[in-house]
This record gives sequence, structure tokens and C-alpha cells, in this order.
Amino acid sequence: MICIRPWESNDADKLYRLVRQSVTELSVWLPWCRLEYARNDTDDWISHSLNVWSHRSEFPMAIINCNSNDVLGGVGINKIDWETKTGNLGYWVGTPWTGRGIARTAARQAAKLAFSELQLKTLEILCHPDNIASRKVAESLGALNDGIHANRIELHGITVDAVVYRIASDFASH
Repeated sequence: MICIRPWESNDADKLYRLVRQSVTELSVWLPWCRLEYARNDTDDWISHSLNVWSHRSEFPMAIINCNSNDVLGGVGINKIDWETKTGNLGYWVGTPWTGRGIARTAARQAAKLAFSELQLKTLEILCHPDNIASRKVAESLGALNDGIHANRIELHGITVDAVVYRIASDFASH
């Protein structure tokens, strides 16, 4: 069973091992993941996560196996505009766990949290046009493909186009 929850300090070792195990695949799509990813990057991420949750500015979460507490990946709501009640939904799963519906399940849980607890009205999912796995997750959630938007994401210092998907708050009733 898959659960999402805020990152905790005691997740650091498991998160670091998972990222290092997955760095080759993740670094292609995720700007924070690079071949030189180090343990202090994990510690910085956990600290950042605790801070932004306490300020309610972002909501990064661990994807875990509810039974074993193993870290499987991450999901989060960020770039929130409280005035327009919009935000971004992002997700990733470690290489050993891909292809099992984990990202879809976690993204669905995070979207429900965004719409019910945070009272957001719209979420956007932005991904590189060639990131087929992330696109499939967005489409499996019923997100509407809003097309390719120029210069929407930065990937390793280069601004690139992104496919933008939108999910409206009535998603939770589906």
C-alpha cells in the first residue's frame, strides 16, 4: 500500500540511497538530481521540506510503502498562488519502483490533498515533452493537456519547453 506524508528527518538515509540508486534515470528529467548528488543534498532537502511545510508555502512529501516505511519517491505541491488558488503538482519514483503505478497513486493522493485540505482550484503538471512516463501519469489522472508551452521549465541550467497538464478541483469527485 502506498502512502504520502511530509518528509521527516529520519527519511534522510533512505532518500539518499534511493536517489543515488536512481540518479542516472532521474537526472535526465529533474533539475535537482545530478550525477554529483551527495548526502548533504539530501539533508538540505529534508531541512527545506520541514521549513516550507511549517510556512505553508510548499508541500513536499515522501512516497512510502505504508507497511515497511520504505521511501519509494517524492511528490509535492509547489508554486502555489493562494490568490488564484493554483499550484503545481510534481512527482518522481525511484528506479526500482517504476512501472508499478506508484507515481499515479501518489499523484492522485497529493491532488486530493491540494483540493480538499489546501482548497486549491487548479493544479498544473509540467513535464518535458519527451518524459513519457510523467506524461502517462498526468494523463492517467485525467489531466487536460494544455499543449507545449515555450520556456516553462529549467533543466540543468537550460530553459526548455514543457507540456502543461491541468487538473481542476472537480477531479476529486471522479
